[in-house]
Amino acid sequence: MELRQVIGRLSRQGQPESSQSALLQYVSPVLSELGWDVFDPERVKLDSEEFSEGGAMTTFWLPAFVGQPSVFVCVTFGKLPASELEKLHDLPYDETDISIETDGVCWRFYAGLDERRHQMWLLEEVDFRNDGREDSASILERYLLRKNLEDGSTLQALEHRFDELKTADLLRGELPVIWRDLLQEPDQMLTELLQEEAQRALDRKIDIEAVAEFLRGLVDEETSGTEDNTESVLRCRQPRDVTGRTPIKVHILGATIRATTWFTVFEAVIEAVYERHADAFESTKTLRGRTVQYILHKDALSDLAPKKRQRYAQLGTSPYWFHKNASAEQFYQRCRVLLEHFGYNGWNAEVFCVELWNSE
Repeated sequence: MELRQVIGRLSRQGQPESSQSALLQYVSPVLSELGWDVFDPERVKLDSEEFSEGGAMTTFWLPAFVGQPSVFVCVTFGKLPASELEKLHDLPYDETDISIETDGVCWRFYAGLDERRHQMWLLEEVDFRNDGREDSASILERYLLRKNLEDGSTLQALEHRFDELKTADLLRGELPVIWRDLLQEPDQMLTELLQEEAQRALDRKIDIEAVAEFLRGLVDEETSGTEDNTESVLRCRQPRDVTGRTPIKVHILGATIRATTWFTVFEAVIEAVYERHADAFESTKTLRGRTVQYILHKDALSDLAPKKRQRYAQLGTSPYWFHKNASAEQFYQRCRVLLEHFGYNGWNAEVFCVELWNSE
């Protein structure tokens, strides 16, 4: 059966009824059409885990080609414990180029290509129930078709998509600044354009200085509302809500700190907690994901291989180091895990919240 036919059939079936169903009846047929056999015991090792809440997950790596992206797949079913949300993509950017989370119907593609920002990015999201067969198949083939992974086409697609996302991320941070600067000293062309539109709409002559004054007034309105504008404050219900959002500042335990990346948000939260609980900070050694310990004492850090030590950054001048490679949602989840470890309510906005550029 051709890939597009498989997608059409799965879109009509709805959600899987069990973890085995998700893998056997949903994920395996899709990957088979893309050139993969996930039940080849010599090339694919399936790791499964079930949880008391009724949820389950199966993870595996697709066989890699030399010099090309490696692919990690996590098949989920039902409700997973909050602690497992962090582990779904707990893979450093230098260990995998593509990480996929899927329940068989919805597929989320992540890539870790940005060493400077220390995070993985959500590349694409496909939902067979809402997206057309052609669009869904095109995205799946772009990143998962065996031939594309082998001949380098997937790597080119990754780099192109990442460049688009990075540009969009930079724009989210810079355009508001450019706009406010433009309003502060309105450009003549902008002022004249608005004057012409106002004159056309009102059918009367409009003084250009009145238009310029109006534009300058917008700056005052934006500035006066910045601190209390609840629309720009993140109050998400799950970590994945932060994906694609750019932070401005973090409010943590009564302090407000400028933080323009999720890495610096996490750093600010760790510093705030360390200031209050330095004597008990050794207990953070229990905080870890599937493959990563979030915080290490310098003595434990020295036991790691040099390549793994490079994935940690020192917390100021303290003897503790924290893992710096993660996605936006991973960093956000780690903030909550750390706060809750020391008895704080990570969902309480008075304790912890993040302001964003791209408010909704």
